[in-house]
Amino acid sequence: MNSTVTHENVRRITSTAILIAICVVGRVLFQFIPSVQPVTSIVLLVVMYRGLFDGILISSLTMVITGMYFGMGHWVIGQIICYVVLCLLSSMLFRVKFIQKSKLLTASVFFLSGIVYGFVISCVEYKLFGFTAFLPYYLAGISFDVLQSIGNLLFFLLLSPILMKNKYFYQFISGSSFENKRKR
Repeated sequence: MNSTVTHENVRRITSTAILIAICVVGRVLFQFIPSVQPVTSIVLLVVMYRGLFDGILISSLTMVITGMYFGMGHWVIGQIICYVVLCLLSSMLFRVKFIQKSKLLTASVFFLSGIVYGFVISCVEYKLFGFTAFLPYYLAGISFDVLQSIGNLLFFLLLSPILMKNKYFYQFISGSSFENKRKR
């Protein structure tokens, strides 16, 4: 087994830990606004630039750590399931070239992720609580899904230019050097 520690491995582990810390702090700082947090936008940016595995890892650890802070319960499992679904869907969508090239379509993915998250968490919670009617349960939470969608869009519009123009942020989010991105 090769256990060589390289500079690149240390950089990747460190940047992953920092991204998890940013997500946790962002979630705690914005807890007073229902469903508006930078976590989803950061996770989707990670999926876009680093891949599916890193997105799932960062989102799952963020939910577990914030679950320790806010209180651990069955909803943490539902949140992790939601983020796995979001990471899978966004990973597939971000591979489509015309979505990659269009800021409007990419922003649409970030916006719709709030609606998808709300639908998936409603499906998970509906089964856990054993409700008899899904539609009223889902519709009762749609206003929070719209708030989350707007928050995702705003955080994407705020964070994306910063991450793409600042070489240090870009290195954290992508795990590669800024100069290599410029050459492409």
